[in-house]
Amino acid sequence: MNKKILIIVSVVLLLAISVGGLVYMRQKLVVNSFESCAAKYPVQESYPTVCRTPEGKSFTDPVEQKCATEQELSATCAKLDHVY
Repeated sequence: MNKKILIIVSVVLLLAISVGGLVYMRQKLVVNSFESCAAKYPVQESYPTVCRTPEGKSFTDPVEQKCATEQELSATCAKLDHVY
């Protein structure tokens, strides 16, 4: 009887660890934009602002990237509190 309980508990524990690992890995895969990266990882104080994941993926702030071109240095970018 004790062996059966031990086996059942072991299987349940193994399943719980497997499901937890899958959930953790799925959350890591969700980083696919600057916004999702910045929500989870530190952002570098550079221009344009860049966020890097521990795996080495980098995401550039699209607003700053857009405002960086000569044609986009306009009132639109100034409204976003960017100083030029």
